[in-house]
Amino acid sequence: MDPVNHADRVVDRGGPLFLESFKTAIDSGKNALQTAILINGGAAVALLAFLGNILTKDTPSRASLKFPLSAALLCFGLGVLASALAAAFVYFAQSAHARQVEVNVNSIEASRAGKDTEAADLLQNAKAYHRTGLRRNLVAIWFGVASLVFFFAGLCWAFCAFWAMP
Repeated sequence: MDPVNHADRVVDRGGPLFLESFKTAIDSGKNALQTAILINGGAAVALLAFLGNILTKDTPSRASLKFPLSAALLCFGLGVLASALAAAFVYFAQSAHARQVEVNVNSIEASRAGKDTEAADLLQNAKAYHRTGLRRNLVAIWFGVASLVFFFAGLCWAFCAFWAMP
């Protein structure tokens, strides 16, 4: 496949619409990660405030609440960590995709200059960056899903603790 003609076809087909779709996808992912950090962090802060209140009082149920509330707090904290790792992997994925675009442009320039062997090598490198970006995107998605799973687990532990309260 001729990289120059392929790039021209992609630009003709996508152009501004592709760019807007790409920006929308990035914004949506960013909003989802910020929401995951917010809900897990907010739940952890609320639980810490509740724990502080319970621990200052000498109630008989205090000992029985220690484990489920601690487990809930751990889950919310891990949810924040998973969200932060997801955000980091989104950055790493975008870095790989940006490098892919740069190498593709270099490949097109090499092809136009008649350096077909160099262009083919650069095209292979671009494909490798693309695969790396996709892998990092998948890791980011898994961390994002893990964040929501931790939030749900924290909710379950907190519910168990509140249900056991006298």
